[in-house]
Amino acid sequence: MEAVNRQGYRIGESHPRATIPDDLVAEARRLREDEGLTYAEIAERLRILSVRTVQGICQYRKRADVPSGEPAVVRHGHLVRGTRK
Repeated sequence: MEAVNRQGYRIGESHPRATIPDDLVAEARRLREDEGLTYAEIAERLRILSVRTVQGICQYRKRADVPSGEPAVVRHGHLVRGTRK
């Protein structure tokens, strides 16, 4: 299933334009918050090309949305929230 926010939009690595997997996002935030690494050190360690991208992720300006908990269904290439009866 795909992760969607409350408005029904795909988020995280479920989004078609996402280039960084969710596990790397979580690891970048952990390295910053727990180990205090700089954005440049995180970008180098995780092989993320842009230090600005790492900065946005760690400051929760990028990839900050959370799933709604409602299951997502894709029918004929279109995202449908929940299930139809």
